[in-house]
Amino acid sequence: MIKTRISEIDALRGIACIMVVLHHFGKLSLVNDFGSNMGWMGVDLFFIISGLVISLTIKNNTNWKYFLINRFSRLFPAYWICLIISTLSIVVFYNFLNDSILSENPPGFPLVKLFLANFTMLQYYLDLADIDGSYWTLIIELLFYVFIFLFLFLKKKHLLELIGGVCLLLPLAMGIAYKENIFAVYAKKANGLVPLIVYFPLFYSGIIFYKIKLEEKTLIRWLLLFFCFCIQLFLFGEFYGVDNYTINQFIEYALLLTLIYLTFILFVYDKLKFIANKYTIFIGNISYCIYLIHQTLGLHILLPFMHNYLSINFWVSSFFTLFIIVLISYLINKYIETPSILYFRKKLQKLNPS
Repeated sequence: MIKTRISEIDALRGIACIMVVLHHFGKLSLVNDFGSNMGWMGVDLFFIISGLVISLTIKNNTNWKYFLINRFSRLFPAYWICLIISTLSIVVFYNFLNDSILSENPPGFPLVKLFLANFTMLQYYLDLADIDGSYWTLIIELLFYVFIFLFLFLKKKHLLELIGGVCLLLPLAMGIAYKENIFAVYAKKANGLVPLIVYFPLFYSGIIFYKIKLEEKTLIRWLLLFFCFCIQLFLFGEFYGVDNYTINQFIEYALLLTLIYLTFILFVYDKLKFIANKYTIFIGNISYCIYLIHQTLGLHILLPFMHNYLSINFWVSSFFTLFIIVLISYLINKYIETPSILYFRKKLQKLNPS
């Protein structure tokens, strides 16, 4: 049986988080020349992890109320605190830094409006900006949770693997429509309406990896994984926000995506334990908070403030910025995120006593 908490997955979260942070910090230095897609790959890794973890979450649970409360406790309390920190950071540093997110959203009603929209986590559909650039993935996660919720609500959890496989045809059709210039405008509109579609193969890969590890290693499941992999490569560029990408960028993406899938294959065969140590697991446990605050507070405020205004060496500035981000994330995790999860877990026991 698979454990309730998987140390390798916690470690992978930590690795994915560091990939994203280093990619963003690298925008301010030549280090960005190394692996221009590293940030994207960290996000792709997060999405596969989400598919796997959700499968674990719903394994022994058929109560849709349980699922909603569980997801709420893990998403919103920490998010709200991080949102407040990022918003206050903009207010405090507005007169010192000239970054797009700061200059376009000055303190006052515009920022209050943005804050209230972001508070709902639905700012994408309200056509308002993310206060932190990293928030763009949250609506995709929410849409995936809605997808899973429907199976629980309709009591069709046993059809998740089958219907999910059929749903892979949607991103494939979108990619063909755009690349062949057949109804391309509708493909773009569909992507705008449901941004989950483009990344669904990654989430579904997580579900299949879980099925392979927990249940049975069937040929059809391996073929589904390969299909997901091929679709994700096919969609690179047009739907990844990369215009006029070079062959080197595509090769880089393909190699990194291959590495990610191979990593999960190692996980399936219990060969990934070597990545789990106290450092990767520690970062993994606080990765959600790091992800939520690292861009506005870290990339847009602390790092340029130290490097550009205080003339501190870039690497030293990066180290102290990362240290501050990790410290704040640890405190949020310890005093907000973990207590809220434990509080709601007690409530959940009433819905699912087993």
